[in-house]
Amino acid sequence: MRLGVRLDGSGWEGVRIVAPNPEAGYPDKARRTQVPDLFFSRDLVALDDPAALKVLLHVMWRVGRRERGEPAAVREDDVAADPGLRRGLAAIGVAEARLGATARGACDELARRGLLIRANVAGDGAAGRGPETWFMINDTDGRALHERLARGERLLPDLPSAAVPDAGHGEVGEAVHSGPGAGIFELYEANFGMLTPLLAEELRDAAATYPPEWVEDAFRAALANNARKWSYVRAILERWARDGRDGEADGVDRRRDRTAARSDREDPYGAWVKR
Repeated sequence: MRLGVRLDGSGWEGVRIVAPNPEAGYPDKARRTQVPDLFFSRDLVALDDPAALKVLLHVMWRVGRRERGEPAAVREDDVAADPGLRRGLAAIGVAEARLGATARGACDELARRGLLIRANVAGDGAAGRGPETWFMINDTDGRALHERLARGERLLPDLPSAAVPDAGHGEVGEAVHSGPGAGIFELYEANFGMLTPLLAEELRDAAATYPPEWVEDAFRAALANNARKWSYVRAILERWARDGRDGEADGVDRRRDRTAARSDREDPYGAWVKR
């Protein structure tokens, strides 16, 4: 504890000055998502449903982090299946069986309020896909995209619908949060960015295959080399499993699931990590 001076300069008082904990805050080079000022002065005051607040911020984040050339929209199925959002809804007391329905209901409520724009896109029978619902933020980009969709332009990507995680495998309730997969999701989202449902399945497999300390150290190594890609982290883990880590006997396979082993020929990332 150090003593701090009063702002009015009238003298010293026993003010506790606590050093910040970098691990509890945001990294120096953490990416940022733009949020309209009107959200704080209007919507944060008016929205009394915490699920709707979480979903609205989640949609803003996903739209803001989209790849170049992708439309400014998110599919309802992907919102409902997103592991991070589902953990957030579970944290406010939403029952496991209601996570997807709550996310969809929040999207509907936000569209009713005019904060999101709904687009019902016809399915593709030849591709075996049914109709889909997409949501856009009611801003310049979202309104422009909605107008183009209304003119009949097919602008939304033809991606398979996201699968909702099976119960006990990615659902986040009290017990699952401490099980395999929870920590690796948080590491990815805090350091790399948005987590898609397909990538979540791969991360869950890695969490069940490698020791948690390996996963954390592999993320640290990737960040130290400014390689914010899961493929880089995965390559590090595979190399450690194949060749051993520093200070460990080489050639000892410590993976939990040895059926996940790959040969050098099947591992295009191994050479990349060694370089």
